[in-house]
Amino acid sequence: MNKARWLLWGNVFLFITFVVQVVTSLILYFVIMTKFQEHIFYLIHAYNGFLFIALGLLHIWLHWRVIKHVYFE
Repeated sequence: MNKARWLLWGNVFLFITFVVQVVTSLILYFVIMTKFQEHIFYLIHAYNGFLFIALGLLHIWLHWRVIKHVYFE
């Protein structure tokens, strides 16, 4: 898979994980749930957060040449 394809899919999944983080945050804050439901949404939010971090690092790695050129030269 070439770099452009990695960028495309990485950005798609990064956006999806961002949306999941926002939605689970809003649900946890505004929706009254049982402890079991709250636990499930917390787990989704927590594990998705780790995925979000990993995809963010992948995004930075794939764009490193541009970042280096813009900010460090």
